[in-house]
Amino acid sequence: PASATHLTLPPLTLTRHPTAGMQGGVGVVMVVGVLVGAATACFITNCPPGGKRSGHTTQLAHFRTCTSCGPGLRGRCMGPEICCGPGLGCFLGTREARMCRSENLVPLTCTNTDLNTCGRMREGRCAASGICCTEMRCEFDSSCLMEGREGSVEEQPIERQRLAILPSLSDIQWNL
Repeated sequence: PASATHLTLPPLTLTRHPTAGMQGGVGVVMVVGVLVGAATACFITNCPPGGKRSGHTTQLAHFRTCTSCGPGLRGRCMGPEICCGPGLGCFLGTREARMCRSENLVPLTCTNTDLNTCGRMREGRCAASGICCTEMRCEFDSSCLMEGREGSVEEQPIERQRLAILPSLSDIQWNL
């Protein structure tokens, strides 16, 4: 029979390289930094006032006005599929609004803060006369009647007629 032999090994001691802990910490800090940067990004109108755009993020980046769109570039992107402007009305999911998709690709957040807030929770912006838009939808809002803008208040029913087709859209089409 084979006899069992006990082998005694010296105790195992682990030693660290002097910079090993520092390199791991730097990697963790970098990953957390990237995640925080991505989490603070928002598109156009869905950032609440005093929310993601307030505090230290406003010191780190400059905001720009959202892209011009529509006929003669007289409108402005309100969302990835929405282009609106005074005298134009709103284009939802049309070729006039197609260039608004590029806003999602730009790392610098665009804003429409120069437009009046509107909507039940004040989450939208007055995009055209009588029309309030968020990033995802538009609705009629009487607080958005625009005096002194392109087109007088008397001409605004014409703009409303241009959007008369919108009530016939299904919920899926309406909520782009």
